[in-house]
Amino acid sequence: MSVKAAFATLLMLVIAAFLGFFTAKHSNDIVATFKPTTVVYTAKPHGSSETMEYSSKRWEELIPEQEREVLSKYQAKDAVKVTDMVAQILNSIESANDEKYKQAMISSNTVSILEGQSVSLPGFIVPVDFYPNRQPKNIFLVPYFGACIHFPPPPPNQIIFIRLEPGFSNFDLNQAYTIKGKLKIELFEDLMGTSAYSMDVAQIKEFNGEPDTFRKHTR
Repeated sequence: MSVKAAFATLLMLVIAAFLGFFTAKHSNDIVATFKPTTVVYTAKPHGSSETMEYSSKRWEELIPEQEREVLSKYQAKDAVKVTDMVAQILNSIESANDEKYKQAMISSNTVSILEGQSVSLPGFIVPVDFYPNRQPKNIFLVPYFGACIHFPPPPPNQIIFIRLEPGFSNFDLNQAYTIKGKLKIELFEDLMGTSAYSMDVAQIKEFNGEPDTFRKHTR
């Protein structure tokens, strides 16, 4: 690699580290402004969703254990000093040469025991398509703000595809939601991204907190 190419690569890594730091801080700002939780959507066949039991899940639980260990090795810390940013750059260089990490970042491998479970999971909504009245018809649930829109999509096993009936109006891309429903292992592909899970949704409620505790939102 020439000196010029090496310098260009290093510059890109510095910019990526800075953007990652900004994104993490911006995401935290959004979380801090959430309103008290309210139910914004209830599916008609699931009118008794409040009386059903849903197991609260974390996003990392949707990733097979071996891949979770690989991903956690490279998760970035908050860059509050120049030395932290340098560490992130070195971390990025190392991860770029780790084949297991690169495969985990595009993995559609799932956790089989989650099939058919009634779960509750917080995240952000990405509309896939709409009804004629502009209400979301199909959506992705993703772990962090901006995924599939401002930033590249997460791995397929970190995206859930959800089909909605008419009635979900006034949704907010900046708002996090808790979604309850029955989780399924189902591959869905779209230009916005690919999901390895789907969900028969019962209820959508505004969420007040940090949806994704597994990673800093820097990748």
